[in-house]
Amino acid sequence: MRALAVLLLAALFPLLFAACKDHTVLSYNQPCARHADCVPADCCHPDWCVNIENAPECDGVTCTDDCVPETLDCGGVCYCEGGRCAAYWKNF
Repeated sequence: MRALAVLLLAALFPLLFAACKDHTVLSYNQPCARHADCVPADCCHPDWCVNIENAPECDGVTCTDDCVPETLDCGGVCYCEGGRCAAYWKNF
């Protein structure tokens, strides 16, 4: 039984470790020339970025203060990578 538990833990360890890695999402149709060209794609809990010309209208939108995993909520940023907008966040 103990050997089975060790084998199971060894099999799951890479999956648990992968969840802690940083993450980047590149957009495919959102061109940019500089970092300032890219903004969050959604008003609340965005998980990718768009060109500033396609920015959502967020006036009057109320969002929670939650730190939603795999979003830009907690220290994530939008930036320009290879001429396309990208989103970067840390998985917690």
